[in-house]
Amino acid sequence: MTRSAASIFLRTLQIAAVLVGVLYFARANFMVEVLPDGSVADGLGRTIEEAPAWMRFGTSGSWPGLAWTAFDYLLGYLLVSAVVVAGDLQTRIRRRIFVSYRRSDSIAFAETLYLFLAKTFGHGTVFQDVQSIPAGSDFRPFIETSMKDCRVTLVLIGPEWNRDRRLEDQDDMIRAELVWARKYGVRIIPVLVGGAAMPSSTELPHDLRWLSEKQAVTYAAPSDLSKIQREIRSDIDVRPIGFRTR
Repeated sequence: MTRSAASIFLRTLQIAAVLVGVLYFARANFMVEVLPDGSVADGLGRTIEEAPAWMRFGTSGSWPGLAWTAFDYLLGYLLVSAVVVAGDLQTRIRRRIFVSYRRSDSIAFAETLYLFLAKTFGHGTVFQDVQSIPAGSDFRPFIETSMKDCRVTLVLIGPEWNRDRRLEDQDDMIRAELVWARKYGVRIIPVLVGGAAMPSSTELPHDLRWLSEKQAVTYAAPSDLSKIQREIRSDIDVRPIGFRTR
């Protein structure tokens, strides 16, 4: 199943779960009433003895009736859970773009890029640490988990990106993001900012030299944002906000 098909399936599941839930709760709350003489009747005026078996609830005190009541509550719970889970999976599927950057090197470019992509594809589709990590979270495992849900990682490389060979440090977060992106099969696109050049293989740690062979894009002017959008468009299965078919 493609990601686009999975997205449609989950949205359909949400709608179906809501509709079925409404029908079951309507049946339980509006289609059975207690008559003045104490007998129980359904919406058509039939007594509980005359009503179909599926309409008999626990009001009669019978075990079958109690079982049906328990079943209705259980089904309602499962339907609500299905809506919540489907919504969560829908969000996870839509989050596809990871913005990797070094704050001391390219934070201004990263902020502008994030706002542009979020406006184009939706905020839930773009991951940027300061925008996406909840306060109090353990950021390292949170970032790795988020990377698993991404289809493309934009690696912003500025003049200070690997100053003092920071990528040699095993605890360096940029290094970790590169390793995770490659580990989970995420497409990696270097984005050159601030007049930076693509690092050569000799400037990179041995296990990251593959990065020097990646085709890079340049982000030097606002018009370059549209070029980046078009470049990653095939990796995103949601239409840009404002897109209309005729």
